[in-house]
Amino acid sequence: LFQVFAASIAECLCMEYPDSAPQFTAVCYLTSGSQEDCEKNASSMAGLDVRIGRPDFGEIYNAMAAEMGATRRRKLLVQACGPPSFVASASAACSGCHDRVSFEAAAFEF
Repeated sequence: LFQVFAASIAECLCMEYPDSAPQFTAVCYLTSGSQEDCEKNASSMAGLDVRIGRPDFGEIYNAMAAEMGATRRRKLLVQACGPPSFVASASAACSGCHDRVSFEAAAFEF
């Protein structure tokens, strides 16, 4: 399943967009399976930033908010989609920074 999503995301990131369009980036985190399996999957995704382990959401939000100059009037939008524990962790990291970060959970089912 990861291979399908990763290939689609990598394809979207390689597309050319107008200069006025928002800039998108994506980082994928592999958190299940053996270390060997994760490393194999990560190395097979050329052009996509794939990391092994759980993301530090607070660190990510702070870096992105600083990069874009987030304020009460200009917020960072975070959307999380994944297993409930992943979405809960992503949401919890927004606690205390609602003045700079707006969080939305996006759920899907197979």
